[in-house]
Amino acid sequence: MRCLLATGGWKELNFRSRAIYSSFLSNLLGMDWRYGALHFMQHLLDGDCAINHYQWAMQAGVTHCVDKSWTRIYNPGEAAIARCDPQGKFIKRWLPELAEVPIEKLAGNLQNYGYSSPMLDYRQARQQRVKQLERQRSAFREQENVLPYLARMPKLPIPFAMSDADEQADWISNPNPPLFAAALDLNSLDNQQAVNLRTWLVAHVEIKPHKQSSLKPKAEKTSNKKAKPKTEVKAAQLSLSETLF
Repeated sequence: MRCLLATGGWKELNFRSRAIYSSFLSNLLGMDWRYGALHFMQHLLDGDCAINHYQWAMQAGVTHCVDKSWTRIYNPGEAAIARCDPQGKFIKRWLPELAEVPIEKLAGNLQNYGYSSPMLDYRQARQQRVKQLERQRSAFREQENVLPYLARMPKLPIPFAMSDADEQADWISNPNPPLFAAALDLNSLDNQQAVNLRTWLVAHVEIKPHKQSSLKPKAEKTSNKKAKPKTEVKAAQLSLSETLF
């Protein structure tokens, strides 16, 4: 986080870097994603609350429909090198104590180079998080009425962990409908509206992770068989507008 504090992330922390940090804090360390989201918003020069907070929640696995059977959990060492910094320039710039470490060793155990030992075992932490998400999604998916499982907005929605910074939260104390629409009153929904709301959270199609494309293009196969017409899968999402507004 030296980079975030020094630069505000502008032109320094790309999307993948921020995603790795979010996944590490919420999925591997097991911390509430809102701590990280607020920390970033307090320091980002290009921070956008809607994008930043949603991405943090998504990386934590709490925004997708519960029919999704997988969650992307990054291996911080491998992903940081392979996807973001293959030459090790970023890491060595902000961690000068690793300046002499060979690039091929940056994603491994760095204790031999005087760096601190890993704070967790990636495979073990990932397995625990996957099982936790599976339990949560399974319990949620079997409920027709999802209202008891949804969090309510507090009466005074001061941003998370900002109770000691009132001067920074004045903007949210005064109603501003054009900027912040009123929260949906979950307690006022009837049974049918609760069923409709469930369609916002539970998809009717199976979502699978994208398969990695092969490096070599596959040769086109010639066949006399007629190609089967592609069927379009439609997933309906019901609206609350007719019954609420």
